[in-house]
Amino acid sequence: MLGANFLRGERAQAVIPANGWQAAESLGAYTLVGCTVAPGFDYASFEMAPPGWSPG
Repeated sequence: MLGANFLRGERAQAVIPANGWQAAESLGAYTLVGCTVAPGFDYASFEMAPPGWSPG
């Protein structure tokens, strides 16, 4: 769970390993999400999940 309440086990960020999938679900009226990648991002290897996909 991402968030600022560290005493409740929330954390400020998550690290997704190479070749891993990421997903997010808002628990409120809105959510601001950002993504930082390293090393540099290459759209040639980008794959968007199909509609209705959810993590297994």
